[in-house]
Amino acid sequence: MKSLKLTSYDQYYKLLYLYHAELVFIINLQEEIVGANQNLIKYGYSINDLLHKHIKTILRVDFSISHEDRMASQLTYKNGDQVDVEVQVIPIVEKGELKGYFLVVKDQSEVNNPSPQVKKDALIKKEWITAFELQYALDKKQFTLFYQPKLSLTTGKIVGVEALIRWKHPKRGLISPGEFIPITEESGLIIPIGEWTLREACRQNKAWQEEGHPPMLMSVNLSVRQLHQPGFVPIVQQILNETELDPSYLELEITESMLMDHEKSIPVLRDLKNLGVQISLDDFGTGYSSLHYLKNIPIDRLKIDQSFVRNCSIDTNDATIVKTIIAMAHQLNLEVIAEGVEIKEHLLFLQRHVCDEAQGYLFSKPLPPEELICILKDVEQVIPTSGLPKDLSNQHWIEEANSVDRQELIDTISKQQGMIMKFIKKGNAFIHTLCGGELIYKFGLIPEQIIGKELKDFLEKELVNEKLPYYERAWSGEKVVYEAKLNDVFYITSLQPVKKMGQVVEVISSSFDITPRKKIEEELKLREANYRIITENMLDLVGVWDLEGNVIYASPSHKKVLGFNPEDYKGKKGHSWVHPEDIPIVDEHFKNVLNAKQQSLVIFRAKHTNGGWVKIEVQVAPVMEESGTVKQFVVVGRDVNNRM
Repeated sequence: MKSLKLTSYDQYYKLLYLYHAELVFIINLQEEIVGANQNLIKYGYSINDLLHKHIKTILRVDFSISHEDRMASQLTYKNGDQVDVEVQVIPIVEKGELKGYFLVVKDQSEVNNPSPQVKKDALIKKEWITAFELQYALDKKQFTLFYQPKLSLTTGKIVGVEALIRWKHPKRGLISPGEFIPITEESGLIIPIGEWTLREACRQNKAWQEEGHPPMLMSVNLSVRQLHQPGFVPIVQQILNETELDPSYLELEITESMLMDHEKSIPVLRDLKNLGVQISLDDFGTGYSSLHYLKNIPIDRLKIDQSFVRNCSIDTNDATIVKTIIAMAHQLNLEVIAEGVEIKEHLLFLQRHVCDEAQGYLFSKPLPPEELICILKDVEQVIPTSGLPKDLSNQHWIEEANSVDRQELIDTISKQQGMIMKFIKKGNAFIHTLCGGELIYKFGLIPEQIIGKELKDFLEKELVNEKLPYYERAWSGEKVVYEAKLNDVFYITSLQPVKKMGQVVEVISSSFDITPRKKIEEELKLREANYRIITENMLDLVGVWDLEGNVIYASPSHKKVLGFNPEDYKGKKGHSWVHPEDIPIVDEHFKNVLNAKQQSLVIFRAKHTNGGWVKIEVQVAPVMEESGTVKQFVVVGRDVNNRM
């Protein structure tokens, strides 16, 4: 006898609530009444009238009938009258053990003429009872997985399978997931059933590998409840560990609607990616299609929904959508798989537009694992026999790769800080064939003003005359480097000729903004000129001495004040120009500056080229290292003979 499982008092109460319009009895294994709802009053009874009495005292029941069946019976009123009723028996099972029954009794008049509310309640009751059945089915291992192959559209080989759950109902036979998955979502049973599916799929994939079959990617669908359940990532890790399946052979399929709460979903997806599993976005184009989030979510491939594939070979709108999804995905470095491939025309269309993979009834319907393994070779003959010839298919992929490479080159060029151009020579004209980079916008131009144009089309005549000789030299095979200015922007350009069979076929021009460097150079030149004027006219003596007393620098004013050229001092001891009697005083002051790390003022006599001595007042200041130690001394002095 088929049973249903109730796991908590909440479920008892919910079932009683759902049957609030009917009379409900709770019966123990001795077929005694141990509970009932308030509808008992309609028939003149209170619960105390019937408690622990055998149900057959008021109602004839066959407890062996399935809960899906109904039996006709008669219910005896307390006053002895009888009414025709319909009885439904729902067994109660806990932990695999039969505990009793629910009896749902409905007046025959309500059965024959149900109200709209009764009809609505009937749907709710059906879902609730089915949830009990699903829990029981999980316990009794009534679920099984079928597998549908995925094929590479270039090699024709099977590269993966998608695991699809089925329910082997003991009475209704094989039930598709569309009939019961919504109920599992509503009831929360999707969590344990989803975990069973994931574990069984990984186990089967590992078993195939151990049997010697080529490794393939196992795809398993996730629900939003699974993805958002606490501890989901560790559960996946545990299943991989238990089954010993390499994470790279597991793909988890999510839907666009699961990204609605992207702040919760994306971190989980990133953690899953860190495990090494792959992520696929299923039914793309039918749900929450935000391109902003698409570029941020860590996925490996997009799955085109079968609603677009179904008519892609005959409907221009669907064809455009499919082509656009493929092109966009490839630009995002994502693979594309099309589902719902059912006819040869679908296959040819997808191959022509370089879709990566496909699955559908053209190759195989979902099959039990033992059946799928037997037809692998037949499945892999579909693309060679029904698809494009291999050389033509490869040509489409080469063209796609070239198109992608060129677009990536253009994108890369447009993002680089300089400017890259290409030009060729047609007749006597140099025509630009490529242009990009941020520098072009600093010139006040855009690529469209340059590509396909000559220099005279976007530059003034004076600048054209300046550049043409460089272009001619490069076209003759010379590598040319020059500096120029355009719209207050200084730049340096390198022209690199490209040769084939000894002939120049194009020239690559690379330019970089050197305006900051030029401004610094001009500023330094200006400063140097100003400093030269100052130093040549100042009378103060400025010098730099190292810690050993050697002169590192002497200002030009030394020539005016003391008669010696600045070069005469460099590399020599400063004492050489100090009067012998003043050397001890000078040494003492330098020592104090070194120890105290503070400035000091000293007066001494310095040698003049005429043989005399000039009294000078000197300020000695320390120059400090980052570590706080003295590195050298700056010595600034002036002639004080007149002051004395």
